[in-house]
Amino acid sequence: MVIPLLLVTIYSGRRLIMILNGFWEVFLVGCSGGLAVEILKWYKIRGQGKFPVYSKKISYWIITLLMILLSGFLTILYGVENVIALLALNIGISAPLIISTTANSFPIDKSKERGKILKRKQLNIWDFLRI
Repeated sequence: MVIPLLLVTIYSGRRLIMILNGFWEVFLVGCSGGLAVEILKWYKIRGQGKFPVYSKKISYWIITLLMILLSGFLTILYGVENVIALLALNIGISAPLIISTTANSFPIDKSKERGKILKRKQLNIWDFLRI
């Protein structure tokens, strides 16, 4: 199944503005923002010499995929008609930060500081989002 992306380009003064119309267009651009955040994260990790242990776990990749999809869903909450493409991408990029901030707002006790969380072998979903 091929999903055509129909971008409307509007000339506004000195700049071109790409407009998205429809659920799939807005959703996919939002997911692209979430994917861009994940790519940036792995770009930063590449300089450390070895990959983190969690990168080999299927649960990590499932959560990563869910975060990317959630970026798309949060983007469509802003609307699906006449959406500026750059705004949709920005919302998709911001979504993981919004979710992480929400996870950090839940109170944790002193034994769960960042360093101690990272040393544990088993992380729960809230620990993962707090890191």
